Amino acid sequence: MKPVSNRVGPVKRFLGRSLLALGGWRTEPPPAATDKGVLVCSPHTSNWDFFWFVAILWSYGMEPHWIGKASLFKPPFGTLARQLGGVPVDRSGGRNQVQGAAQALQDAQHMLLAIAPDGSRSKKPHWRTGFYHIAHQAGVPLVLGYLDYPTRRGGFGGLLVPSGDLAADMERLRVFYAPMGGKFPTQTSDVRLAESGVLG
Repeated sequence: MKPVSNRVGPVKRFLGRSLLALGGWRTEPPPAATDKGVLVCSPHTSNWDFFWFVAILWSYGMEPHWIGKASLFKPPFGTLARQLGGVPVDRSGGRNQVQGAAQALQDAQHMLLAIAPDGSRSKKPHWRTGFYHIAHQAGVPLVLGYLDYPTRRGGFGGLLVPSGDLAADMERLRVFYAPMGGKFPTQTSDVRLAESGVLG
């Protein structure tokens, strides 16, 4: 696999800071140092969320990455997909998306893999847990990224190393994300497990 960089040049860094200033956003301290991790992007209630997350990361000189099936990276669009932060996932040999993404993280020297566990912009009764299993299988931390529209604050809440106890770790995530307000609050998905009525 071609080496993946988490760093961006001065142009993107300047652009990120400029966009945040124009949008009235304030950024918190940068994320804790880590070469690899799964970036949790929440709450996710609007198409604007990805735009602001990218601007925040660029302002810190960081490049987010996303996963896609290998066929998306073939000519003629493969080069563009990689330039936009795409990372191909090999699903051959019986691998599913979680296994493929975990393997991509293990193989990379540097990768910040951005995932919105809400699953979609509309309200869902629970989070999807693929992001957690990817981080756990890859042996990398969760980077807690957030947007709080009421205060126009965005940033990172540190690292959470998956313990393997999904219910306990999800409760920690629920507590962290509880104060965060999405652009459309009524569309914010509950931070809970599908099989549990306790969390959220």
